[in-house]
Amino acid sequence: VEIAKALKVRYLVMTSPNRDELPDGGALQFTRIVRALREHDPALRIEILVPDFLGKQEAFALLLQDPPDVLAHDLQTVPRLYREIRPGAEYERSLDLFRWFSRNADPAKVLLKAGLMVGFGETEEEVCGVLKDAAQAGVRFFTIGQYLKPPGSSLEVVEFVPLERYQRFTEFGKSLGLSVQASPLTRSSYLADRLAA
Repeated sequence: VEIAKALKVRYLVMTSPNRDELPDGGALQFTRIVRALREHDPALRIEILVPDFLGKQEAFALLLQDPPDVLAHDLQTVPRLYREIRPGAEYERSLDLFRWFSRNADPAKVLLKAGLMVGFGETEEEVCGVLKDAAQAGVRFFTIGQYLKPPGSSLEVVEFVPLERYQRFTEFGKSLGLSVQASPLTRSSYLADRLAA
């Protein structure tokens, strides 16, 4: 709250790098911080980037006690590559998170956002399949960016995706009713305030 106050931010994106050791996956902490931020500035728009909480619906329900404006969750890659890219995660479990919020949250108040990285060797058809799945699960916003290997990672870049493919992803997403931000440097919180405008 003090940081938001000092920087006079109008749109804030919040995530957590470490939460699996908590029984609720950190859901209560998200809720407490959103509540404190709202008390500080009711006009502040808040986006939270959350894990899948291992599919625990009681954790999802905690987030609705003080809901954000945008609830984001990274799908990260296409289903075929989950075992390699996201060990421990499950594609359908991530979609179930979106489905739960699309059923239980007010869609006019809590907008759903997903993200994906490309360059792992996925096909264009596979990415379009993820966009379709996300739209059917209630997602409104979608980000797609190029995977760039960080220091120490064992995951190699398989392909640098050409710009025209990002444009096709954007157009296909639009045909599904999604607002898509897609470019090599796009990340889950890239231009988040503009995408959610």
